[in-house]
Amino acid sequence: MRKRLFTHVQSEKAQTLTLFALLVPLLAVILGLVVDVGNAFSQQRQAENAADAAALAAVRVLVSQGETAAVNAGQYYSSQNGFSATVHTPPTDGPRAGNPNYVQVNVSRNVSPIFLRLFWDGNFHIQARAVAGYLYQTGGGGIITLNKSWPSFTLNGNIHFNVLDDGVVHVNSSSQQAMILNGHVQFNYHVSPTIVGNYSCNGAVTVNGQQCSSWGGGSSPFITGAPVEPDPLAHVPQPTFTQCDHTWYSVNGHGTYYLDPGVYCGGITLNGNIKAIFRPGVYILAGGGLTVNGNYDVEGSRVMFFVTSWNGIPGTFTLNGTGYTHFTPPNSGPWQDIVFFQDRSNPYPVTINGNANLSGFEGIIYAASGALIVNGNATVHASYVVNKFTANGNATINVNSYFSSQIQGTPQIFLGE
Repeated sequence: MRKRLFTHVQSEKAQTLTLFALLVPLLAVILGLVVDVGNAFSQQRQAENAADAAALAAVRVLVSQGETAAVNAGQYYSSQNGFSATVHTPPTDGPRAGNPNYVQVNVSRNVSPIFLRLFWDGNFHIQARAVAGYLYQTGGGGIITLNKSWPSFTLNGNIHFNVLDDGVVHVNSSSQQAMILNGHVQFNYHVSPTIVGNYSCNGAVTVNGQQCSSWGGGSSPFITGAPVEPDPLAHVPQPTFTQCDHTWYSVNGHGTYYLDPGVYCGGITLNGNIKAIFRPGVYILAGGGLTVNGNYDVEGSRVMFFVTSWNGIPGTFTLNGTGYTHFTPPNSGPWQDIVFFQDRSNPYPVTINGNANLSGFEGIIYAASGALIVNGNATVHASYVVNKFTANGNATINVNSYFSSQIQGTPQIFLGE
């Protein structure tokens, strides 16, 4: 009886061992399949992330440097993540096919199995596709400094710098000190300013109420490494003239004076405790520009001032002393929304000194080659497209989110598919 039971137990053990021996290869195959399929899905996610990143990088380059550079950027960033890529701008298929504002990136690589290679000598072919694009939001107002190499945005002293509403600040300089904030600067904004290069804060500088030096943990008061933005007003034509309507026009003393549009050779100079009213239209200030001194009140509705040279004399724009300036720009025509336009070849600065008050200023100050310099206790309220921007002293600068159909704002970059 015992012998028969022992024989039965041995038989069951033998069957179990046999069954286990038969199942081990099957379990190994299942385990290998789970591991390799899981790895393939992980690689697929990596491919999708790599394609997205490459497409976004490529479209940023597309905005500032064009198609060839964008294709190279897409291929470079794909290779950095271990994928080969084909890059097309515009895309060759899908709903964005043929749209020059988009970039298509297809990434791929072969992944060798880990366990299944014991049974299969093939590879998993991993591939992913991404499409990114950009759109300009017409009318984005604020300030852009166009200089690409030197420090081009500087605030020194007890400066109150406020970017209102959805206004934007962009600094094109690639310098490590593209933006310099010194002293007791108070910098406030709603939309994070963007800088191609870098910035420095020296002294008791606060940004949105927080000490500039205390930003940390991966956060920064400004976005650095941004792409270069083109001049948003480069398409606007410069006024031309053939003859002078006035030569060395000046007003001195007291009283109210009315000025008409036209060509002012030698510019316009206003001195004293005067009130000057500029009638609607375009004022071409050829050589001498617009200079206002004293305790003045200067007004103009739907006016545009164009400052250029005349007989080798450069034009300049200077406000000195204590006064109030209220200008509104044209609401139609080629110079719509621009209240001050300095000849693009003119490198001389636009200067506001003393207690000048431009709080009633509307529209855009445009000086593609010239700096805007604000000194003293001036109050300035406008949008700016200038080569450089500097404020010194106790100035209050309010940057408008002035809506303009002339301006293409900062491009909005996004994944399109």
